[in-house]
Amino acid sequence: MDYNQIDHLLYGGPDLTLASKEINALMGIVPITGGSHPGKGTRNELLGLSHGAYLELIGPDTHQQVVSTWMEVDKFPENRLFRWAAKSND
Repeated sequence: MDYNQIDHLLYGGPDLTLASKEINALMGIVPITGGSHPGKGTRNELLGLSHGAYLELIGPDTHQQVVSTWMEVDKFPENRLFRWAAKSND
């Protein structure tokens, strides 16, 4: 395994439904439903890229009552590409 490879990119913000529509309009692909992040106030959708990498769309989970969402995506002024994660053994 090459540990310098991108594992995934994060795209999101205050509206996951809108983020999904934006990515669909840009790429012509509908992301699949991922799931909820219990206790973190977020949920996600996923889109496979290549070489095992993927795009994670993340936004607030309105079914959770939390003070602040994970990575504070609810405070972003708009959806955006905001983080990446590298592959590792950890």
